[in-house]
Order: sequence, then C-alpha cells, then structure tokens
Amino acid sequence: FATLAAAIISASILTGCNKSSEPDPALEEYYVRYNAYAPLPTDTISISYRMIDGHQKQVKDVFPEGHFQVTVGPVLAGFQAKMVSNLSIGMDAPTMSIETKKGNGVFSLKTQRENAITLSYTVGE
Repeated sequence: FATLAAAIISASILTGCNKSSEPDPALEEYYVRYNAYAPLPTDTISISYRMIDGHQKQVKDVFPEGHFQVTVGPVLAGFQAKMVSNLSIGMDAPTMSIETKKGNGVFSLKTQRENAITLSYTVGE
C-alpha cells in the first residue's frame, strides 16, 4: 500500500510540473508588420505607426515600387497596432494593411483598407 501511495503522489507531482511548463498564451510573443502602398509608385507615402513602446513613428518618403513595410516586435497579445495616414490636400490616401505572426510563425493578414486614413488591430484577436 505504501508503494502505491508513493506512486500516486509521484504521478501527481509530475503531472503538476508538466502543466506549469506549458507557455502562458498571454505571454506569447507576436510581431506586427505594417504595410502602406501608394496610389502611384512616384507618390509620397506619409504615415505614422505605433511602436512597441506605444509612441508613434512617422515616415514620409517615396519608396521603390510605392510600398513601405516595417516590422515591430516582439509585442504581447493585446497590443494595439495602429497606422494613420497623413494626407496633404489633393492626395489620395494609401492602401494600408496590418499583419501579425506568433513567435517564429508566418505572417498573416489581419486587416487591410484601401484609401485609408486609419487602420488598427488588437494583436491576439
């Protein structure tokens, strides 16, 4: 009987240890990729996007092939990814998209809008 009790206690301890070694989904790392496409390749892309620390970074330039792309991270689930287009009078807004990936996974499109002024996505939804 003592051997059986010891085996049950050992199994309980090992099972408990295995459960605690599983990663907490709230602490998994994500990466955010922001994209902006100019209406014409010669147009200036003028946008701001949210960085890891919550501050906005502004970009204003003409990009090869009319496409701006940047990746920020790692961030945790709940991070509010956001892009804002800074338009000048008479200019069309860019097409903007936000993609995310978990850890070493592949990026997947989460939201996209043509002629966009703002675009946002909460990571992990």
